[in-house]
Amino acid sequence: MTDTIDITVFDEAGKFSSIPELNPELTVREVLEAAKSFLDLADSNASYFLTLEKTNKPLDNSYSLQQAGLQNNDRLILIKYEATEYQSHWTKQESPQKLQHSTIQYTLNLTISETSEKFQYSIKLAIEYENNPSKYFIKNNSEERYKFASSLKEATKKDFNQIVIDKILKFWCNEISIGYRETIYKI
Repeated sequence: MTDTIDITVFDEAGKFSSIPELNPELTVREVLEAAKSFLDLADSNASYFLTLEKTNKPLDNSYSLQQAGLQNNDRLILIKYEATEYQSHWTKQESPQKLQHSTIQYTLNLTISETSEKFQYSIKLAIEYENNPSKYFIKNNSEERYKFASSLKEATKKDFNQIVIDKILKFWCNEISIGYRETIYKI
């Protein structure tokens, strides 16, 4: 690895800042704070996290840039935590690192081959489920799986068997774990 790395940080609105000559031993947290400052978000009460654009995965704030696998000219995205019902009980004094229930939306765009019908289904996953999204469908005692199957049946007026539902969810979960926020699937 080189002595320093250059990165560019974008916010969700597309505003960006180039941050040159960073020491690879800096932590992601330190870069996050610098990025907030460069993007005029330092005074904001909102909490943010960084994702690496090429993988679309959140970066661990405790890692050094080197540990996080950042390379020269990487692009980072500064994302605002979305509030959930779990956050409503938290106080301002708590660290943003405790916000384990922030969510990111994932969308499945499904096309039924024989009729060309299109079906769209979205879920919001907590960061803890991103690397293993199948746990999301299992943890909730199959409730989320049932919601998906019911929504698909209602939208398409077709009754899909469990094998087809499993195949769709397995493909979608694999796409999510790779980092895709939008998945296209044809059955």
